[in-house]
Amino acid sequence: PLIYVPRLGRASRVYPGIDRGPAWWPVTGRPGGGDTVAIAGHRTTHSRPFYDLQELRPGDPIYVSWRGETTTYRVTGNRVLSARNLHIADARGYEVLLLSACTPRGSARQRLVVYARPAR
Repeated sequence: PLIYVPRLGRASRVYPGIDRGPAWWPVTGRPGGGDTVAIAGHRTTHSRPFYDLQELRPGDPIYVSWRGETTTYRVTGNRVLSARNLHIADARGYEVLLLSACTPRGSARQRLVVYARPAR
């Protein structure tokens, strides 16, 4: 699996664990399945894949390749949430991509979450 975020100039594999780079959240969906798809990444360690995550803007494309298919998502917005919020990746009844990282940089106090919907 691969993720490419043009605004950030970053392309990366998506790993099963976050210590090598961006990683799937366990128990969330995968592209094209109609569920919440969640990918987490570090901002200051482990290749810093989401260092500039706050730069994403509504309409920006995000490409996620999975099992030979590439799904294009468009950013719809972002939020900063408490790190204690354990429900940010709950199913919503439609497909949504969540990119998340700790914020502010160097702190695990909160999570920056970018939301994106499949482009139609």
